[in-house]
Amino acid sequence: ADAALKMLSDKEERLRGEALELLIDHKVEACVPKLEEILAKGKDTSLIGTCVRGVSQFLKGGPRWTEWEGKLMGYGASPVPELRRSALQVLAENKDASRFDFFGGLLNHDDWSTRAIAAGWMERAKTKKAVTVLIERLGKEQEGTRVFGDIDDALGRMTGMTRWETA
Repeated sequence: ADAALKMLSDKEERLRGEALELLIDHKVEACVPKLEEILAKGKDTSLIGTCVRGVSQFLKGGPRWTEWEGKLMGYGASPVPELRRSALQVLAENKDASRFDFFGGLLNHDDWSTRAIAAGWMERAKTKKAVTVLIERLGKEQEGTRVFGDIDDALGRMTGMTRWETA
């Protein structure tokens, strides 16, 4: 574990990535401060997603989880696509109803992948309000795009209806 922790500072990106995966897979919780440091620096974009998932895995259900969720919410507004997507993916795992407005707002994001994550959360929320919001969003998406298909499929699964018509 000590060697893998040292490798997180290696000059070669591939070795840093492998060391990171190894530490997470073997549940070496001592790596959390280093992962948080990598995220704070924000320079190692190739490792950002793995760092977010790793820290989340270690902290979930523990005393620091609430604090970490707050950071994830902030990362969810990041202009750095890798950081935003990975944070939103972790947050979207929980269908906490208090996040409805947060994910609802993300349905209007410029980035299609952010909208797709938000649409997935809406589907997992399984509420009438989520159906309404997704129908509204479907009318704004360009037919034939990935997000249009995701929302159309989600609405089908949520309602049992197919062939959504948009105004």
